[in-house]
Amino acid sequence: MTGAGGYVYAVHYSADGRRVATAAGDGVVRVYDTSGPTLHLLASLTAMAPEAVYAVALHPSGTRLVAGGSTEAIVGWDLDPERAASRACTWLGDPVAPEEWARYLPSVPYSRPCP
Repeated sequence: MTGAGGYVYAVHYSADGRRVATAAGDGVVRVYDTSGPTLHLLASLTAMAPEAVYAVALHPSGTRLVAGGSTEAIVGWDLDPERAASRACTWLGDPVAPEEWARYLPSVPYSRPCP
């Protein structure tokens, strides 16, 4: 396993064995896909960085994850991309207007980020 900064304090496999999550000393939780012949990094979650993360657990479905660390906080993530995008759009409120898009992303054609 590569990419972890500092010690890996905890490892947890999903119930189906297709994902594994690690908790590391650099405060990053990493989620890997284990379904292929080699590990494939799916996400590096940094809510606790730079404080160490000591515990990690995947929901039996493999789509949710919680971690705890030296900050005495517990952080949770939704690993389902569609559900996470839907929640982000709900939290963000008004989407980026075409004028703002043109100002900050002039080389990218406008695409409304949220329905």
